[in-house]
Amino acid sequence: MKKFRIEVLRRAYTIESDKSEAMIASIEKKLNKALSDLHFQMPSVDILDLLMVYTIELLTREEEYSLQRKEKAGKERLIQKKIAALKKRIEEEMARDI
Repeated sequence: MKKFRIEVLRRAYTIESDKSEAMIASIEKKLNKALSDLHFQMPSVDILDLLMVYTIELLTREEEYSLQRKEKAGKERLIQKKIAALKKRIEEEMARDI
């Protein structure tokens, strides 16, 4: 793991990660942009509250993404079952014709 120094809302933090320097820089940039946007929307809110709002938004998005993945997996299983049923039906029809 490598150590990185990042700056979030003008405060420096040292983190350890096995991610690339470019990825850490990208995350740092996105985090600062998101928090700046939130601060612009809610200028009277302190930084800790902004971080909490951002964390809640991230967790909500993560939960939505997880639900979407589960729905997609369910649909894929249903499609596979339908394909298997159609294949079986075709095979049965072909066997009757022989």
